[in-house]
This record gives sequence, C-alpha cells and structure tokens, in this order.
Amino acid sequence: GVGTHGTHMRPVLLPLLAGASLASNPSTVPPSRFIHVDRSDAGSGFNASSVTVYLGSGCFWGRQHDYAEEFERKLLGRTKETITAVGGYFGGESAEACYYNAKNFSVYAEHGHAEVIRVSVPLTQSGARDAGEALEALFRVYFSAFVEVDPGLFVREDYFDQGAGYRALVGFPLSDPAIAPLAFSALHRANSATGRNMRLIVSAGGSDGDTLGKGVVYVMDSANFVFHQAELCLQFRNNQTGAYPKRYHDLKGALLARGLLKPTECPENYVC
Repeated sequence: GVGTHGTHMRPVLLPLLAGASLASNPSTVPPSRFIHVDRSDAGSGFNASSVTVYLGSGCFWGRQHDYAEEFERKLLGRTKETITAVGGYFGGESAEACYYNAKNFSVYAEHGHAEVIRVSVPLTQSGARDAGEALEALFRVYFSAFVEVDPGLFVREDYFDQGAGYRALVGFPLSDPAIAPLAFSALHRANSATGRNMRLIVSAGGSDGDTLGKGVVYVMDSANFVFHQAELCLQFRNNQTGAYPKRYHDLKGALLARGLLKPTECPENYVC
C-alpha cells in the first residue's frame, strides 16, 4: 500500500529509462509453511474452465476494488459468493512474504515480490464471442488504471509509492500452449484499445526492478512463482485516494467463509 516502511514518499517521477532490467532465474522454493500459498486453481471460484491471472500496478488496495467491483461484479455478474479477487505478493523467490513490519520478517519487496491481485477469469462465458473476451475485459480494467503524466507516458496511479514492490506485472501460465496465446492476444488488444501502448516484456526470472517511468509491464509465467496471500487486514481496504462502501468491505468476510482468504502468521505490520 503506502510507501517504503509504511510512509508516503514524496511524489517524484523517475526519469524515462531505456530498456528493462531482467534478473536471473530464482531458485526453486518450497511451499510456504507460513502463509497461504497458491499453485493451482483449487477452491471455490477456481476450476478447469478458468485461468488464474496475477496483476500488479502499485498499491493493491485500489486495484483489488477495480477487479472485484469493475471486472467481477459489473462485467461478469459475480456476487460475494463468487468474487475471487485476493491481494498478495508474487514474482519473487522467498518461501514466505509479509508486509513491512517492525520485526523486518520476510518483507515481500526485499525478496523480489510485488503487490498483486489474483483473479480467476472464465475461459467460457455465456454470450462471449470467444474464450479470450473475459481476459481482454480484465486487461482493459488493468491498463485503464495507469495515468498519463507526460504525453504518451503512463504510470501507476500511486506514483508516490516507489520501488520494485510496486512494479507493473501480469502473470498467467506462459508455459501452457492452450492459455498463453489466448492471454497474450487479449493483453495486446487491451493495451492498444486503452491507448496505453506500454511495452510488454517477458520477465527473465522474476525479482525485476521498478517499472515507474519506463512504460513497461512485465509478463510472467505464473507456473514458476508462488503467490503469497497478503495479511487479512490488508484485504478489501479503502484506497489511499478514497473510501469504499460497506458492501465492498464485506467481501473480506465472504471470501474468508469460502476459504479464498485465510489468516496468516505474519507479524503485526505498519498499516494494521
């Protein structure tokens, strides 16, 4: 959410840099014993007719609202019984990941992770023209959140949050020959349709640097990375720029009851 160690950083845009820094391949990590980890589509709302997508672009508080309300509720017609948007940490190489905390325990950004939202996207949808329609709709919501700060240069909404933990990324099963072409096509169409025209770069192994000011979105193979659910108190929160209605906040309890959210054992953090 807020900047490094829970404080807002002064709004300063990074200069536009050429190219993108790609990190080496992360080591294989064991399943976390500490917080809920997802490597499959198990659970209510996740099944063989859907694909799990991970989306990062700055603080996940506002983005969780975007995907739960604008995409899932409005576009897919989902309810509290079927909404799947969960905030977490993704794209790094540690077996545990937590928000900034006084114990400095497994801070997500220090291990190469970024704040993301995990969403289940249907591959078949009543009335859909093709299987990629829902993916394109999600990616349009994703790109629409980027704001223009210079002609043709789009950055995350909360550009005062700086660091690799807020980088722009999209993750889906790149190694799946049935899913990857579909998702890439939808991603390109949405990028163009929203006028963002950002550079899509396949991550060489995760733990990538910040994308602020570069016009870059990293594309990641979700099969190679572990998703760490964020702490419960960080789920379905108000954004830094405004408050949300009770109906939205109540989604936390609904997802807890369905098992899509679980308590974590992370230390008390600087936010909640």
